[in-house]
Parts: sequence; C-alpha cells; structure tokens
Amino acid sequence: MRAFLSATILFLVSIIAYSQKEITATGIGSGNTKWKAGVGIYTGYNALTDDLHHYFNNNVPFGFCVQGQYGIVVFDVNISIAFSHLANDIYYVGGVWETDSWVSTHYYNFSLGLNIGDPKSVSLTPFAGIGMTNFLRTQLFKDEDYEPGDGELGDTFTYSFGMNMDVFLTSGKSKGVIESNANMSAYLRLGYTYSSPQFEKRYDDFGGRMHFFTVGIILLAKL
Repeated sequence: MRAFLSATILFLVSIIAYSQKEITATGIGSGNTKWKAGVGIYTGYNALTDDLHHYFNNNVPFGFCVQGQYGIVVFDVNISIAFSHLANDIYYVGGVWETDSWVSTHYYNFSLGLNIGDPKSVSLTPFAGIGMTNFLRTQLFKDEDYEPGDGELGDTFTYSFGMNMDVFLTSGKSKGVIESNANMSAYLRLGYTYSSPQFEKRYDDFGGRMHFFTVGIILLAKL
C-alpha cells in the first residue's frame, strides 16, 4: 500500500511540474489554463461476488477523492473504508475468525479516464485504474483475542474500470486571500466501478469481484 501511494504521489508531482510552465505563463488562478483540480466525497453500495460474498457481507463505503484534469484527461485518486460483519467462519492455522465479527474493508485506487460531454450540463468519464484492497479485522471494534493477520486478507493488487457521470450543480468565482478569477464548479457524481482484487493468487478459496455503486459531490476549479 505504501509503495502504491508513494508512486501515486510521485506521478502527481510530475504532472504538476510538467504543467508549471503553462500555469506560470497564463497566471495561476486565471482560469485560462487547461488544468482543473478538485476534491470530493462519496458513499454508496459495494456488492461482492463468489467467494468474497460467501465470507464477507456487502458493505457501504465512505470515500474521499482527489482529481486532476488536463483537457479531457482525468487523473483520480480514491480512498475508501467500509465496515461490515463476517458472513461465515474463516479458518486459519491456530484458530477461526468467527461469523458476525466486525470487518473493515479498505480500497485505494488510482485511475485514468477521459471526460466527455458538457461540463455545464452532464459529462461522462470512462476510466481504468489500479490499486490495493484488503479485508481486515477492524480495530475499532476488535475482539479481545485480536491478532493481526489471523484470517485477514492483506493489501492485494487490484485493477478496476468503470464510469462516472457528473451532473452540473452550480459554479462561481473562487474567493480568498489571493484574488483569483478561477471558476469553481460543483457536481453531483454518480459512479459505477468494477473492481477485481487478486486475492485468489495469494489466498486459497477467496476469489471474487466487487461492484461499487456510488453517489457523491465533487468540487472542481480551473487553475
């Protein structure tokens, strides 16, 4: 997970460095560059399939995203967490992770997409991404005999693809200590993500996929 996050940060830093010439020439906050940046929050429903659904209940994720955009090219980083209960016992050497125990699911993803449509009305962004997923005993409600790793599914490579639909809500001029002409726009984001964690390559009998259906709000500003 740390390696993935470090690589993502380095990638975003490279993008910023590459765009510095354009931002300097046009004036940061002028709203005249092709760059946009923003943040958002979302929730929704995560439906599991196959072995994952046998052992873990579907859950409700709560997430945060950071987005950069150049022209129609979109760079997106998503981090989410969800809490649920174990659906069936998981046996491991030395014990059992019992049914109804608390589970926390963490999902980290970096994606590339293309934004098409009207940013002042409705736009679509098909995307593909890579990241990490895990299913852990949640330490927020941990049992007295909690031992890290007992039956858990640790950070595992995950690839994904899907579609976001952004519905324009409102816009206005950015205001702050530094006067700016940059436009800030708010969108309602409806999304679907097909996520394929590769648990079966590390753990026997834990194949399965995840379907995320999400709704959220994102704020985007022209730089």
